[in-house]
Amino acid sequence: MRTFKSYQCLQLLLGACVVLLSATIIPASSVYPVTVQLNDGSSCGLEVNLFLYSDLLVTMRPGKIPNGNYSCSLTVKGVYFIYPQVVKMRARFRSYSMNSSYRNQCEHGNNIQSIEIISPNGTGLPPFCGKIKPSGFFDLEQYAEIRVSSTRRYGHDSSIDAPQFDILITPIVIRSKLKSETCPTKDYIDCKLDDACLPRSLVCNGVDDCGNGVDETGCSSPHHDDYSSISIGEEVGIAAVCFVMFVIIVVVVLIFYRRYKRRISYQTINN
Repeated sequence: MRTFKSYQCLQLLLGACVVLLSATIIPASSVYPVTVQLNDGSSCGLEVNLFLYSDLLVTMRPGKIPNGNYSCSLTVKGVYFIYPQVVKMRARFRSYSMNSSYRNQCEHGNNIQSIEIISPNGTGLPPFCGKIKPSGFFDLEQYAEIRVSSTRRYGHDSSIDAPQFDILITPIVIRSKLKSETCPTKDYIDCKLDDACLPRSLVCNGVDDCGNGVDETGCSSPHHDDYSSISIGEEVGIAAVCFVMFVIIVVVVLIFYRRYKRRISYQTINN
């Protein structure tokens, strides 16, 4: 009986861990987007999965990058379990700034400094270092790469000023590809722009995901446009700890369960 009660307690612990792990895996972007800062070298080469209920902010803040010998890229992959054939990611620049000395001096493979959005099946942004920030949306389909590079030296310093930008990436359902050609009102709203249906999980989260403010209109609580300081690295670390706890508890549960089964079998034989 004692073994059985212990087994029940471990079941409860296992259930609690599953809930905790699920809560950790779901990005914090139910309020703000998950933020990845490319200034941090650890983010270069990172691959981020973007789920339908989440949005992502890729940023670069004031700082320095190596002069003429720098490339940092981030891969974003859309992971959709619902409407996989009619969902795409789209990106837009919220802000953009670059040292005026580096502007308009960028081209493929030979740039003082440039920003690229690469999407094999979508509309990408070629090496860009213009004065005015890129406008409109960039369709990324289900895979994209954000890259900042410097391949041509400027002056004799070992480093140059990093570009500053915020790129917001949002998953949307393409309205015209749905059979009804209308947004499913239970889980989505009609952005009334760019044929987009936006998940309700991104409505009234303080971020203009639609691009025209529709998703932030009529919200009951005040919002602002500042972004969460939660980094993707912190989320991965928390998820890793919870996963280890989950594995340990599963192992312990299995051990107690096997002991319980042996005890039952022994009692059955003796009776």
